[in-house]
Amino acid sequence: ISAAGLRLSASAVEQGIFHIVASPAQLPTPPASPFVVEGQPWTKAHITRSETGDAAIKTPAATLHISPTGEFAIQMNGGAAILRSGRISATADSMTVALAHGSGQRLYGAGNQDMNVSGDLTHPSGTQVTKNGATRIPFLWSTGGYGALIANNELGTSWSDTADTLAWQVPGQYVDLYLMVAPNGGYGLLEAYSR
Repeated sequence: ISAAGLRLSASAVEQGIFHIVASPAQLPTPPASPFVVEGQPWTKAHITRSETGDAAIKTPAATLHISPTGEFAIQMNGGAAILRSGRISATADSMTVALAHGSGQRLYGAGNQDMNVSGDLTHPSGTQVTKNGATRIPFLWSTGGYGALIANNELGTSWSDTADTLAWQVPGQYVDLYLMVAPNGGYGLLEAYSR
């Protein structure tokens, strides 16, 4: 999909797990993530495109809607929107992934490299320090029924959370995003993440 100066490639990894890779349209295809081992392509998704350029990827669990403006949403099959609005945008030296969430939703996650700049998630994490290093892979799950993982191999990703929108600022010229549906709450998301 060409969207607002971006090239978006979207697919279903399996039911309820979606993969979006975005980069400025004029740049070559980004490298594969070193953090995710890709299996065989999942071929059970149903993909549709409208005359206006909107696309939908439907799996048995949920549907990912993507517009030519770079906006996306996830809807459970049966009606409920679990990620009401997301957007990917680019500047000369970074990409931004913005996820709109409900004011009552709690966000749990890790991977913010600089807590002093970006602040906490609703339930904090920031850089998780262990005796042998730190994790800096941006990952979150929401009590709204979804999770997100940014699988870029870049240091310096940070977030901000204002006006019910969580925005990840990712250095570099591409973003490798996984969106996971968690119909059974956090436990369902952790189960999906571990597959």
